[in-house]
Amino acid sequence: GQRRAELEEMARKLANGEDVEGSAGVLSFSYEELMACGLKVVPACATYEYEPEYGVWASRADDEAYMRALVDGGEDLTIVGIVQPKEDVDATSLATGIYYTPELTRSIVDKASESQIVKDQLADRDRDVFSGKTFDEMDEEEGSEFDMSSLFSINESALQNAFYFNSSALDFSSIDMSGSNVPPMDLSGMTNISMPQPSQQEIAALFQELTSPAGQAAIANSVVSNLEFTDDGAALNSLVAGMGAWMAMHPGSNPSDYFNTPEGQAAVAAVGGAVNTEKLQSAVTQAVAQQLGTTPDGVGQVMADRVANYYAAQMIPVLQAQLTTAIQDYMTNYMTQLSSQMTSVLSNIGNAMGVDPNAFANAFQINMDQDELTELMMSMMRVEEHSYDNNLKKLGYADFNKPSEISIFPRDFESKEHVIEILDGYNAHMREVDEDKVISYTDLVGTLMESVTDIVNMISYVLIAFVAISLIVSSIMIGVITYISVLERKKEIGILRSIGASKGDISRVFNAETVIEGLIAGLLGVGVTALGCIPANIIVYNQFDVPNIAILPVNAAVILVAISVFLTFIAGLIPSRSASRKDPVEALRSE
Repeated sequence: GQRRAELEEMARKLANGEDVEGSAGVLSFSYEELMACGLKVVPACATYEYEPEYGVWASRADDEAYMRALVDGGEDLTIVGIVQPKEDVDATSLATGIYYTPELTRSIVDKASESQIVKDQLADRDRDVFSGKTFDEMDEEEGSEFDMSSLFSINESALQNAFYFNSSALDFSSIDMSGSNVPPMDLSGMTNISMPQPSQQEIAALFQELTSPAGQAAIANSVVSNLEFTDDGAALNSLVAGMGAWMAMHPGSNPSDYFNTPEGQAAVAAVGGAVNTEKLQSAVTQAVAQQLGTTPDGVGQVMADRVANYYAAQMIPVLQAQLTTAIQDYMTNYMTQLSSQMTSVLSNIGNAMGVDPNAFANAFQINMDQDELTELMMSMMRVEEHSYDNNLKKLGYADFNKPSEISIFPRDFESKEHVIEILDGYNAHMREVDEDKVISYTDLVGTLMESVTDIVNMISYVLIAFVAISLIVSSIMIGVITYISVLERKKEIGILRSIGASKGDISRVFNAETVIEGLIAGLLGVGVTALGCIPANIIVYNQFDVPNIAILPVNAAVILVAISVFLTFIAGLIPSRSASRKDPVEALRSE
């Protein structure tokens, strides 16, 4: 009983984040003692309580009395066993923690689905039950200050009684409201009004009928239809004939270029001088009157009226501006005089008005105590991401038809690769259709194998470095041996040269010997390796049940033999060339 009480106290301190001080030495517990420990399960949704005044759900996790009552009424759990690795196993994948059956998960989800807070959240996907605001509003107001005005109530009658005012302390007798000392309003500046000159666009706006495309076309048609010449068109005919002759003399030219020539300009001037101007003026006046909607005699009156209206419209804003300035100047002078008189009166206002501190303090009242205020503020000003799914997850609710994670355990590496191909194909299709449905997965075995592969590659690189060093040393030794062979066989070289062997023949003799040495060495190395794989495979299979751990491929064996031959050939080139350059006489005289 004492040990159980000690365990419960340690668990309570750990849950509250307190420091735990055990007895001296390492604590040890028997299997029976651990089995006797009981656990309680409390749904996460039960730790929230509804605040009807604010329409939100506030967390009560910091309320020790509330949580104690909640734990006492929680469902009892029983420890049924302890899982531990075998004694002869060094590497295990077991993690510390409490393991439970799927039935407990379903029970917690069912209880959460029956709670009112989860029902409220499921009923309104757009509103956060913890703050009463929509998720969009919370995203927009993230980081803004919380409005504390709703947490206070004000007694208006008490607030009014907190202020008092002694009107007898103020003397208004020195204030002159007649304005006799203020000079009269000066309107002399309004006689000098400068009107702006209208622009071409403003003038055109006065006579839109004349400047519109329809009006211009009507006037142009009237001009063309009433165009007469005093010379019966002789000047016009002369212009047409002259332009035709000029075009014939200048093929490919633009007809408009003719009017830039002296003769073309003279012809145009002659046509203009032959126009009947009186009839043309009458036609233009008739067309303008028709566009203005009047008679030819009333054209001048219409145009005068429109110009007068234009200037009147321009004059009114100018008059308003100058009148406003005059009134402002007058009121400024009047208020300056009145302000100087009010200064002496307002200087005594501090003696006339007062505030009762006690009555003022009693007028304000906080609607919640310190603990309730803290809980509410923590509930309404959370820093985690606000979303519908996160709220349901925090409340312990889950939809089994929408799992957040699925674990797949392939039978072998081939099956794993096939599963990855299926997932990659699905993701490639969904990236084109719906990006939100792309599956994020983690290949734990693949990641582990990549790490193992990296380690094996590093070890392989180190072994390759050692092998390369040994090959270089071996090549140097072959070159030294071949050079010693050349020194010992000087007489043989001299005899071969004396009977007609060339330098190339001597070099080829020694090159052939080095090639044969490399071939035999490579075959011996490959053969020994192939024979050594047999007992290695048998031992590994018997010890670890892994077949064919060491295999020498045929292609690799052929490449190794070729490398051996190539290196010995390179190592023997210098000694063979040295032998081919020996003088036959000197070689025969060596013995």
